Amino acid sequence: MSILIVDSPSLMVTFLDLLGQLPKGLSSLYCDLEGIKLSRHGSVSLLQIFVLPNYSAFLIDVYSLGEIAFTTANAAGVTLKSILESDSTPKVFFDVRNDADALYAHFGIQLQGVYDVQLMENASRCFSKAKLVGLAHCIEQDSGLEQEAKILWKSTKQSGLELFAPEHGGSYEVFNIRPLPQDIIDYCTQDVVFLPVLYRLYSKKLDKCWTKKVFEETCKRVTMARSAEYDPHGEDKVWSPWAPKTGKNARPVKGSQRATQGSDNKFPSPDTKLVTGAMNENHEAAKAKRQPAPADAGPSPVPANLEYSTEADLGYYPSFAVPRCDLRLRSRPLPFSSAGFLATVPKKIVSKREDWTCMICRKTMNISQKEAHLNGKAHQSREASAAKIPSSLSSKPVKWTCTICCKSMATSDKTAHLGGKVHQKREAQGYMFSNLDVASSSLKDLHLS
Repeated sequence: MSILIVDSPSLMVTFLDLLGQLPKGLSSLYCDLEGIKLSRHGSVSLLQIFVLPNYSAFLIDVYSLGEIAFTTANAAGVTLKSILESDSTPKVFFDVRNDADALYAHFGIQLQGVYDVQLMENASRCFSKAKLVGLAHCIEQDSGLEQEAKILWKSTKQSGLELFAPEHGGSYEVFNIRPLPQDIIDYCTQDVVFLPVLYRLYSKKLDKCWTKKVFEETCKRVTMARSAEYDPHGEDKVWSPWAPKTGKNARPVKGSQRATQGSDNKFPSPDTKLVTGAMNENHEAAKAKRQPAPADAGPSPVPANLEYSTEADLGYYPSFAVPRCDLRLRSRPLPFSSAGFLATVPKKIVSKREDWTCMICRKTMNISQKEAHLNGKAHQSREASAAKIPSSLSSKPVKWTCTICCKSMATSDKTAHLGGKVHQKREAQGYMFSNLDVASSSLKDLHLS
């Protein structure tokens, strides 16, 4: 997998040319944003895009480029803003709300064609849909990680958290350090690399009805994030749109929502007042503070040992030579499997899901849960009970078939059968069948006097 940090207008044009070759209508772009208090009240530092067809990750340096990152056009007149606002180019996010809020408030981008993996996970459950879960929970529980891969994933995640999460002693300002720290590059890349795996897993569990519901709720999320009433850090964000209105897991009703509790309209209509006024002033002030690189400034400095992807390396796009920085300096290389869908995701990070069945408990589970199940009290109790059953009772009797009478029976009944009159009479008449199917049909017509 190649990783390219797009931090100049020329690299942005190369990136847009590559996106122009993607097959239309396929879920090919998996996106995420990072920044300081990512929302209308903060700033956007990075936009990560994982391009599935050629398994390449692109880190758009929004902090360095500013608005140029979204307005730079290639020869065909395509910009990153037009791609994000196109409903014919599917984009996959995990919890798109704050991403949509930040893009609209700071750059006037109205996301379209979005699929939200968080809602897909919630809708695919066969148990309570009351509350939503985070990306880390989905990766740990549903991606089928092997133990070695899980340790690597947790290590990368923890290294990133220690740099930017205040509760771990970090600061969000690390996203604005240039060049980007290695642990931040790995953390950001890892987030989007998992999205294709989760998207494919959950989409298989959804029927047409739930698929439609998920898409409608995703559109409502994007519209809600652009409204003036949206709270980027509200406590009610943990609740699913399908949470029950009454009962133990009912979604609490607060403020003005009580007046419309009986209404089916949980989200503002398209006519709801959008973010304007002070937010636009903040946007203009932020633009004035930035010093974006001029359009003719050319590419920014890169390591001297710059290498170019060969035709064999890119595979899907043989006509492009995408520049990338040496992964030993900018990112750890992630090995890939070579078969099927797993050719699009790192082998060390994501492994094929494998099931295992406990013959004592008659329970099927992921192979990664085998050790925990075998050490569990329920399994050990059943195993101890099974050990007390005599082998003579627990094992099936050995079968023996008489080729003269074409009859199967337990070995213990063999002596009695051979001494029986029916067997001895048939034996005296010379019956011997080698084909059991012929024997069974012939014996029906046999008349014994």
